[in-house]
Order: sequence, then C-alpha cells, then structure tokens
Amino acid sequence: MTEIEIKERKKKLCTIDSTFVDKICRHRYHESIKRYDKQLRSEIGVLENIQKTAFEQVRLHRLFAVTTLWPPLHTRKEIEYTINSLHKVNSFIAHKVDMILNND
Repeated sequence: MTEIEIKERKKKLCTIDSTFVDKICRHRYHESIKRYDKQLRSEIGVLENIQKTAFEQVRLHRLFAVTTLWPPLHTRKEIEYTINSLHKVNSFIAHKVDMILNND
C-alpha cells in the first residue's frame, strides 16, 4: 500500500458514525449491568439458603435489600424495580401466609 492509500483508509475509519459507536457502547453497558445484577442476586440467594433458620434468611435478605441494593440517593424507579424484582412471592406461599394471618 502506498502512503496515500493508507491515509485514505485512516480517514474512512475515523469517519465512522459516532452514534453507531455510542449505541454499541450503551448496549454493552446495559448488558454488563444485567450480568452483574444477575450474579449479585444469585450470590445473595446462595447466602440466604445456607442460613440455619427462616428468621436468619429473612434478616439477611432485608439487610442486603436495604443496605446493598438501595444506595443513599435512590429514585422512585429504582425503588419500584427492587420491590417488584426482589420481593416476589409465588402465589402458593402468599396463599399460605394469608391463611395463617387470617386464622388468628
């Protein structure tokens, strides 16, 4: 290749649309956040499952939910996400808890 061809090739490479690069970076960033979130939830779940009693599991769950997953400055969107994704209870357990609470 001649020097002129090399310069022309560099110009073409430098004129890549920056919005395309921004989209790729944004996509990679969001994918890494999802992977980190999934790994964190998995590790918290393992820690909860190795506790001896249900009380210790709940206490550890609340500790992580309040101190780790909610930073000091949080938005309504983050709070709703945490409530909807972290505090899910399946219908069978919810029904059992309702039965126990209503039989007092």
